[in-house]
Amino acid sequence: SPKLDKSFTPEVVDVGSHSRMTFTVTNTSDLLAKLGWSFVDVLPEQLVVSEEPNIETDCVSGAITVSEDKEQVTYAGDLTAGQASCTLSIDVTSATAGTYTNGAANLHDVVGLRLPNDATLTFAPAAPRSGAGKTVNSLYMASAVSAVLVGIVVTKKYILKK
Repeated sequence: SPKLDKSFTPEVVDVGSHSRMTFTVTNTSDLLAKLGWSFVDVLPEQLVVSEEPNIETDCVSGAITVSEDKEQVTYAGDLTAGQASCTLSIDVTSATAGTYTNGAANLHDVVGLRLPNDATLTFAPAAPRSGAGKTVNSLYMASAVSAVLVGIVVTKKYILKK
């Protein structure tokens, strides 16, 4: 049976951002046609398909279907004779910080494929919204005065007048 591998790109993103979940179906060394394989991926709790999922596949007869609650994805396709591999990709997101592992335990109704490795995706908490790190744009003449305020970066802009 063809081997199924799973990956996330990037593997670390901010909460609310998107990561690309990709399944790679790799044919056996005989490169014979492998028709009618399929599987269902039940995403870990708090991980969902993005509002704009950016679905892509280069698998022959490739199909990717998302459940209404965006927590399950059904994949299907074929490998033709001589085809070494193909991919199926979709964007996922989470509104909750944490590390999510998605692998063989998440797959159900697997037909014609060897189970994949585990892939890990981390959603980092959003940066704090305090005054630290904010940028203040101020307009100065050519002889501008520099100012340093704790936790605030001051950017100078010069206006040249004719």
